[in-house]
Amino acid sequence: MIAAVLAHPQGGAKDVPPTARLTPFLNKVEDEATLAAAREIARLLLQQPRIDSVLIGAVQRDDPVCEVWGRTGAVVLAAGEAKRFGALKQVLPWRGVPLVAHVADQALRCPDIHRVAVTVGAGAEQVRTTLAGRNVSVIPVPDWQHGQSRSVKAGLQALAPRSPLPAPLAAVLFLLADQPGVSPELLSALIHRHRETVAPIVAPRHNGQRGNPVLFDAATFPEFADLDDDIGARPIIQAHREEIAWVDWPTPEILEDIDVASDYESSAQG
Repeated sequence: MIAAVLAHPQGGAKDVPPTARLTPFLNKVEDEATLAAAREIARLLLQQPRIDSVLIGAVQRDDPVCEVWGRTGAVVLAAGEAKRFGALKQVLPWRGVPLVAHVADQALRCPDIHRVAVTVGAGAEQVRTTLAGRNVSVIPVPDWQHGQSRSVKAGLQALAPRSPLPAPLAAVLFLLADQPGVSPELLSALIHRHRETVAPIVAPRHNGQRGNPVLFDAATFPEFADLDDDIGARPIIQAHREEIAWVDWPTPEILEDIDVASDYESSAQG
């Protein structure tokens, strides 16, 4: 009821100019019970396109805002030809499901992700076929041969175009199509860390080593225009290395991908 009233054109959204950002502040969040309630209200509010973001906190505190809720998108990078592997690994079966479809499903099962896109290039029609029936945007990358940076930029542009209205994204996660161990729980942990910190980059690490996927705040989106070659978004990560908010993950799947046939065999059987 609170979420409905705050988002209603005759309630919290009354007389708000159409181009203005509408950000409700959920106040008096002072214990675990009120925090849980505020999070549920925030989740419901973000289902309304007119809501830009939601602040959670208590004005009496020195730091009144404890969490900033915005929408997060996910891009599954699946445009490469897998030259090192020797076959189009994205479409290979992985425990009964094509590999790229499994990774997309992990993102779709995460309740904190609002939009999912999959980039396609090599074997585009094969990859597209494996995704049939799933609520994902399939994004063609015509110049995929020029490296992962082209796929990264195409995915970001599809989910977060230059015009931010309606329902802008606060962040985007980039997932690798050959990293099947990533779980919805990990994705939620990264998004939760972003809500707490609003850091430009949130990344997982295991035993001190950075893994994937990596989350990028909307403040970094303009920097993607300068990416080139087969280096993905590494220059942006390097530029913000002192500002990264880390999620320490207890298990090594964030470091494991499928590069060669032996990786695929051990992963598919595990």
